[in-house]
Amino acid sequence: MISKDTTAKEVVVQAIREFALTTTPDAYSLCEVSVTPEGVIKQRRLPDQLSKLADRIQLSGRYYLKNNMETETLCSDEDAQELLRESQISLLQLSTIEVATQLSMRNFELFRNIEPTEYIDDLFKLKSKFNCANLKKFEEVINQETFWVASEILRETNQLKRMKIIKHFIKIALHCRECKNFNSMFAIIR
Repeated sequence: MISKDTTAKEVVVQAIREFALTTTPDAYSLCEVSVTPEGVIKQRRLPDQLSKLADRIQLSGRYYLKNNMETETLCSDEDAQELLRESQISLLQLSTIEVATQLSMRNFELFRNIEPTEYIDDLFKLKSKFNCANLKKFEEVINQETFWVASEILRETNQLKRMKIIKHFIKIALHCRECKNFNSMFAIIR
């Protein structure tokens, strides 16, 4: 099973097992292929011990299993153009339900890691073994969401598109309310 802490080498081992390849894991490596806005294809081998792979990849990038003995490119020009197109998605193209669901899942993951004593420790400024770290992470996400909403709205110069973005955020906030994610709902409508 692949998780957040799975290393590039572990992904290679699992891929070899999954695809029933008969070679050793040393014959393969995990590579990242990305495309710049100018259409230049970049390919690099990832270090074996690199983890948090999902957090590191760009929208215009993909991971590939590469045979170390072969020199061919991993991504054709047509695939590169498709990658570039996929990476240039706007907020208005995203489903409001999906955005609200993803916000809620991320917030819940952070919320469930907060120790009950962190609230008391923070309220009374007490020192503890938990040091309120999880509570601070949760607060930071809410601040990021608020900043994200304001940035998306103000980045748009076209008045009609700006109005559509505001309407889109209102729909996201309504879906957050349905998910009982009041933190994101208030961060959006603030």
